[in-house]
Amino acid sequence: MNKKQSLFHIAKRDTLPWYKSFAIRGCAILLALVVCAVVTMLLTGENPVNIFATIFKGAFGSARKSWVTFQNLAVLLGISLAVTPAFKMRFWNIGAEGQVLIGCLATAACMICLADKLPNAMLILVSLGLPPRLLQGQMEHQ
Repeated sequence: MNKKQSLFHIAKRDTLPWYKSFAIRGCAILLALVVCAVVTMLLTGENPVNIFATIFKGAFGSARKSWVTFQNLAVLLGISLAVTPAFKMRFWNIGAEGQVLIGCLATAACMICLADKLPNAMLILVSLGLPPRLLQGQMEHQ
């Protein structure tokens, strides 16, 4: 039997000292900023420092903008925490944000369709429970 070999082999590396690990991550961030700056400059002709300043001001320019930025950060961190067990089990499902949006859509659809059929308290319990999740799962796997 001819066993198919993978293109990449991932192996756990020995632990690095904290300063090397920090330096690798810092260099990766710096390289990403430089590549983004070069691409931005080539595509727009604008000064990349001004564009990065505008992005930073757009995210943290006021208390409200900072609040929205941290709110979005909390949602994305929650999603990453939710998909971590799936990644640990080597079940790769990259569309986490889309799943959240489809779950919200399924919940809204159940609340709209069942609004005149159930009392409000029961409607809230149903929207937090199984039917929207079943509908979401059915929609994702088709």
